[in-house]
Order: sequence, then C-alpha cells, then structure tokens
Amino acid sequence: MADGTVVYGGFGLGAETVSPDTWQLFSTDGTPTYPAPESFLLVDATLKYVIFSNTQYDSGTFNIDRDYPRVLQTFTNLGGAFVASDVVPFAAAGEKMLIWQGESDYSLSTNATINFYRDLASAVGASAAATSSQMFVKPGVQHCNSGTAGAGTFDQIAAISNWVEHGTQPTALIASKVDATTGATTLTRPMCAYPLYPRYGGSGDPNSGQSFVCRQRSPVRARRSQWQRRRPRRHATRQPRLEI
Repeated sequence: MADGTVVYGGFGLGAETVSPDTWQLFSTDGTPTYPAPESFLLVDATLKYVIFSNTQYDSGTFNIDRDYPRVLQTFTNLGGAFVASDVVPFAAAGEKMLIWQGESDYSLSTNATINFYRDLASAVGASAAATSSQMFVKPGVQHCNSGTAGAGTFDQIAAISNWVEHGTQPTALIASKVDATTGATTLTRPMCAYPLYPRYGGSGDPNSGQSFVCRQRSPVRARRSQWQRRRPRRHATRQPRLEI
C-alpha cells in the first residue's frame, strides 16, 4: 500500500516450479485448464459478487489504498477475515493448535502464514503463543501436499493427541513422501518447529530424514504483515492477490 503496509507476503522457494497444476495454472496464464490465471478468476468473482455486488465491476479498476478497507470490512462482517487476535480466547483456554504449510505452496503464501504466526505472539503474548501453537514449514512441499520434491505426509492426529493428552509439544516430526500408486515411502524429512529448518548433515542418504538436522533458518524472507508498519516506499507497489 502507499504507506508501506504489506497486505500479503510473497511466495516461498519452489512455488514457481512446474508440476501438473501449479504456477502456470494459478498465476501466469491458467492453461491448460482456465482462460486466465485461477487466482485472477477467484479474485475477479469475489470483487464482483461479494465485495461490490456488481456483476459489471471491472477488477482492473481496483485501487488497493481506496478499496482494500472495504474488502477487509466485508470479510470481517462475513466472518471470513481470520486474524491473530481471534485466537486469544482459544489460547486463554489452554487449547493447542498445529500450523503447517508447504514452503513451495503456489496457491497460499507461506510467508503470509509465517506473518500470521508471528502476529500470534503479539496478540496472545509470547508465552501463550509458545505453549498453544506450533508451526512447521515443509520444504519442497506444494499446495495440499503436492509437488515432487518434498515430504508432506505425517501423523497429524498423533502429534496433536500427544500434545493435548500427554503434554508432549511437538518440536520435530518426521514427514514422508508416499507414492500414490504403490504406497511406498520414497522420501522422509524432519519437520522442524519454526523458525528451525532441516539441513542436510553432510553425509548419509539424502532421501532419509535421518541425514538431516534442524537448524536456524537463513535470514527470514517473509515480509511484515498488514498489521505492522514500515517506512513508505517511493516506488509503486504491486497489488496483492486476495485469497478466499
């Protein structure tokens, strides 16, 4: 936005790679399935039928500084603008939440999810956030566990059950890539609690999670969220994609 507010964070590494239905379908030209990028079609329909209630609305006229407050207010009224402060009662009740996302997700920005996770600490307090939520970023994993490079399958029920019922907060889990045809596990990786990240230890089978260790990530690429301010930019900012 003109004041430097970043409404939506950029995409993670690997989101631009090609597989059956990724970057090209969602963000470039929509082929071979759609006449335009799927993200544009979703946003265009949302602006016409939800935000402005005008079937003739031209989404090309959307001005983020003028129109984004209306978008946010509309989704708030509909109960769809989920923000970190909504988790305050959940955390206060001692509930537990696992958050995970593939770093190479081409549909939903991993960095936007990271910003949400950071906002939790501000909303509920650092201590409450640390004991009520845990986030995992899965390298190489695309939207809905798709993609060919990462391991995305893990026992979610066991992880949350052990935390809720036995007080064992997950800090590192093992994720697998399973061949959809044979059911065989072809790859395993540790899922490291954010901000840790799995790094190859320098020896051993690169397809085995045992060859990786959880270490600090490189300098964070995620931008600040819409609730955090920074100095205004002098150049024009790109309009973000709206997710529904």
